[in-house]
Amino acid sequence: MLVFGSIAPQTPPTNHPLRPYKTLLGLVHDDEVANLARVSRTTVRNWREALGRELAEALPKEPAQQRIKNCVGPWLGYESLFGTMSAAKISRAVGVPFAIVEQRQNFLGAVPYQRVSKLDRYQHLAGLISNALLAKLAGVSASRATEFSRRLKQISA
Repeated sequence: MLVFGSIAPQTPPTNHPLRPYKTLLGLVHDDEVANLARVSRTTVRNWREALGRELAEALPKEPAQQRIKNCVGPWLGYESLFGTMSAAKISRAVGVPFAIVEQRQNFLGAVPYQRVSKLDRYQHLAGLISNALLAKLAGVSASRATEFSRRLKQISA
């Protein structure tokens, strides 16, 4: 616990790399805050404890998709790409007609590619922290985070 004199500090010093991320302490796991602020996990833990906040649960990682092995033959050899990119993108990349790629994907029972926003992982923080901080956390632009927050407000209203 960080203690200066006999009083615990309420905020990191102005030039401390953790200061812009103070609002995340206790809302986001210490590892993510440490990576974002480029400080040690111990530093984050000490500041979080000094502020009297509890440790946040780590967000679950996305489940790894089971890979399909590539087959050998004419118009084959791209099966491992299913689930990592759209059928149209696979078609363009490997030079196989789109219909063939879709039929092969259906035949193998592979789950089609589903694009997911980086912000979806942090949607529980929208409205609790600023859009700029949400954007930094997710690794997207501030305008994208603002648009995401507005969309969530419209859905919940």
